[in-house]
Amino acid sequence: MMTLSNRQPPALPRKLSKYKMLGYWQVTLMKHGRNCKRLIHSLVLEAYVGKRPKGYQCRHLNGKRNDNRLENLRWGTRSENQMDRVRHGTDNRGERHGMSKYTKIDVVKIRELCKIHQQKDVAKMLNMPKSTVSCIARGASWGHVPNPPVKNI
Repeated sequence: MMTLSNRQPPALPRKLSKYKMLGYWQVTLMKHGRNCKRLIHSLVLEAYVGKRPKGYQCRHLNGKRNDNRLENLRWGTRSENQMDRVRHGTDNRGERHGMSKYTKIDVVKIRELCKIHQQKDVAKMLNMPKSTVSCIARGASWGHVPNPPVKNI
């Protein structure tokens, strides 16, 4: 006697379509009948290194977001990832920050003026908040910009 099965024939292989989100390659996979978006760099590390440790992120060692070769990827802490960004020059400090109102040149000039004048006077001269001048002068903001060299007269 012949019985009919309710099994579906195996699905034909499909090509993954990838797209970029904020510079990172991403794919859409199916999980339990629902679409699931995954970043390719995370999939590579999970497949070849193991599950992401709690609190860790994927680091691109060369700073190129679209380079998903295993030798360029590592799990790391947020701090390590940020240090990588500083080393590669891909961080958004200073002028690169979207909300920045000042440039490195402005910061150096402010610091030079603060050596000669009081901070409140510099703020008035430049029409800036006193707190901003103070933070720049102390290095609390724009701390990555080195102080101007002292000129010997």
